Amino acid sequence: SRDAQQNLQLSQKVRAMTTNLTARTEAVCNQAITEIKTAWMGTNQALNNRVKELTETQKKVQEHLDNTVKEMKDQETHIENIKSSINSKKNPLSLAKARLAMRSKLPEGEACLDQPYIALLEEVGQLQESM
Repeated sequence: SRDAQQNLQLSQKVRAMTTNLTARTEAVCNQAITEIKTAWMGTNQALNNRVKELTETQKKVQEHLDNTVKEMKDQETHIENIKSSINSKKNPLSLAKARLAMRSKLPEGEACLDQPYIALLEEVGQLQESM
């Protein structure tokens, strides 16, 4: 009966140790679960913040691209307008230059620095300047 009593005490002691070990194991597992959840939530929040930043950056880059493309189209239109303006002034300029050339071939007595000659020089100057 003494052996039975010792076995009973040993069994109760081992059960108590098992209960204690189970409780400690559950506490460690719960702590690990809490830490994993906290880390997961932090990572998830950081990822969401990064996605938001990237979306905002993409929007800004797209707006910048749209503005740049618009500016390029405006510049192309402006260049075409300038080319058209230059082309429209080529004929009057060549005409004024031809008149000057004709006046330079006049005999010396007729070639003088008169008002029409000065007006032709001014016209050529203005046309060249406006081009």
